[in-house]
Amino acid sequence: MNQTRPLRLLAVLLQLMFVVASARGSDQPPEPILPGTHVAVTLTGGDTLIGALISDDSTTVRINHPVLGEIALPRERVAGMIRWSRPVAAAAGGE
Repeated sequence: MNQTRPLRLLAVLLQLMFVVASARGSDQPPEPILPGTHVAVTLTGGDTLIGALISDDSTTVRINHPVLGEIALPRERVAGMIRWSRPVAAAAGGE
């Protein structure tokens, strides 16, 4: 089985969630995502990285990925970012 297929599916689902959330339209701006929050960052190429937000400014998004460590992503490569909660099975696994 191709292991990249589930990752591509996850990326498409995250992008869809981002589009739906953006399309809702609200009179209030979205609540900022604070450092330390688990996030899913979708890149312009379709890949998605999940980790803890370190910082987010006009030029760079920094996350702490559980395997890759600290990653600095140029803002122009970031298509979207949403809050992410770990699946219950993974959270119950003793982390």
